[in-house]
Amino acid sequence: MTSQAPWKGWLRKGDTAGTVTGELVDSWGWRVALTGTFVATSGSYALTGVLGEPPSSLVIGAIDEEAEPPK
Repeated sequence: MTSQAPWKGWLRKGDTAGTVTGELVDSWGWRVALTGTFVATSGSYALTGVLGEPPSSLVIGAIDEEAEPPK
């Protein structure tokens, strides 16, 4: 087991009031784009993450690549 954090990232104030944007990157380089909206009733932010494309080092051609259509 490693002591290195598996995820690193950032959050910053969004362009619209009551929003945040950010990004998480795992130790393999896979990115998650984050957006958040302030929830007044709880005083917290509701976050949504969109998983980016897998890094090339994690792509397995026979599984992840689209097959050629039959001729």
